Amino acid sequence: MRELKAYVSHIFGTDPEELLCVRTKHAHTVMGIPKQEIFSADDADRIRLELIIRMIRYRNKEEER
Repeated sequence: MRELKAYVSHIFGTDPEELLCVRTKHAHTVMGIPKQEIFSADDADRIRLELIIRMIRYRNKEEER
């Protein structure tokens, strides 16, 4: 359980861009559009939650083997 808590804390403490390894030439824009217009705070939370769900599913599959 501590491992999951550390993982969740890391995900919510890190910028989703960094977690997904999305690098652009200009740090605050994508194709000239500000990143804040593309991804809202809700989108960032959704991405974080999806990462956590995938981690849990992966872990469950590993335990089945």
